[in-house]
Amino acid sequence: MSKILGLDYGSKRIGLAVADEELRLAIPFGIIENKDYSFVANTLHKIIHEEGATKIIIGLPISLAGENGGKIMGTVKEFIEYLKNELEIEIITEDERFTSEQVNSMMRGFQTKYERDAIAAMLILQSYLDRKFKHLNI
Repeated sequence: MSKILGLDYGSKRIGLAVADEELRLAIPFGIIENKDYSFVANTLHKIIHEEGATKIIIGLPISLAGENGGKIMGTVKEFIEYLKNELEIEIITEDERFTSEQVNSMMRGFQTKYERDAIAAMLILQSYLDRKFKHLNI
């Protein structure tokens, strides 16, 4: 059973989520401290191997107007290009436009940044899965 990783890029932490493609349900997985791109790529390499992941879905910070998300957009694109050169895995971007609002509404009872980042990654990955499987009406 192949798995998909979801990532929510942040300058301090990268939230992670995981889903079995067949089950079509994303769950929070954890975080990676964003020490530098090399550290993140090495950590992701281990996770990909341990989990049997075949794809990574990374949230792309698009503005509410559907435009480039500013400076962070450039950083995320740079990060994606680095990962494409370091990891032998398919990398897909997913619009994360409303992720922050969704996390805020879900965070009642969750206090840590860890939980916020992992939940954001879960929402990004779930958005991808929902769009990919919407024709099945399941």
